[in-house]
Amino acid sequence: MQKRDFYFLLPVGITLIAAVFIELVLSGHAPSLVPVPQSVFPGLADHLRDLAWVRVSRGAVKVDFANVGGRWVVVQKDNYPAAPAKLRGLLDGLAELTLIEPDAKRSADSDVDAASAGEPVLITLRGRTGSTLAEAVVAPAPAAAPVEVGNAVYVRQSGAERASLARGSVDLSGDLLGWLDRGIIDLPQTRVASLKLTDVEGAVLAITRNSPDAAFAITDLPEGARLKIDAGLSDLTGALAELAFDDVKPLALVELPENGLARAQFATFDGLTIDLRLLRQEGTDWIAVTASGTGAAEAESNAINEKLSRWIYAIPAARSKLLRTRLDDLTEPVKGL
Repeated sequence: MQKRDFYFLLPVGITLIAAVFIELVLSGHAPSLVPVPQSVFPGLADHLRDLAWVRVSRGAVKVDFANVGGRWVVVQKDNYPAAPAKLRGLLDGLAELTLIEPDAKRSADSDVDAASAGEPVLITLRGRTGSTLAEAVVAPAPAAAPVEVGNAVYVRQSGAERASLARGSVDLSGDLLGWLDRGIIDLPQTRVASLKLTDVEGAVLAITRNSPDAAFAITDLPEGARLKIDAGLSDLTGALAELAFDDVKPLALVELPENGLARAQFATFDGLTIDLRLLRQEGTDWIAVTASGTGAAEAESNAINEKLSRWIYAIPAARSKLLRTRLDDLTEPVKGL
């Protein structure tokens, strides 16, 4: 094709395209432009690393998070570490919210409560200089929201008179303890070589095995006694697997006596030793944890002490019962003797 032919046909092509577009408009089949999602909090995603303080308020309950040396802690629990994934999910969820209805025609003070699927939560984010980067009341939208909307929440930003409907999800669940990093320690039963339980009177129950594939046995089983069928030595030696707390407080606030405490000591095949002291208060067992290690386990023990040594933890009753097991709980007299 010659260049002059191209320039001759160009206006004709443009005219044809325009005619087709007009025909589509008149027939009601014009292509629809997809709007660019509008962020509820423009620029927030770029400033999440600058956050220094977060408050989550539900009614009279307030949970404050402070960024201390790059680690988020919960102020109301004496700066105990926050659950990182849960807090990160909250912040990312806020930053990713996009508007569906800029004005949902619901007042901030009344209708949001009635229309939402849960109690509204006031969330405040502040930067390192103390400036407020974002503040809003957020509440889950009801399940009756349109299918094409997907997950949605109501959001009323600070100073706004009405709430907006936004696409996205924000994890607003959980009480104060739910925002804490509740894992204490995870010592799988497969690592354990021996366990020694000492009760408050000084009686010792010792359990050991020679290799990871061997069965556990009670050391110095008394003459005339045998293990009960349901003794459950594996349950005992797995008492520290995925152990999580029910509550936590600074060890410095608790006076632990030198005597009269139940104790537990777990030793692994690779040189890690974990010692527990159990304190019973108002029907709940609290444990203080220390660790030591040799060889490759030395670094692990240092990490455990760094995380746990300043705290004392309330543990579930089922784990407490295991750690207070006595020899008599596992044995019975041999019949006929």
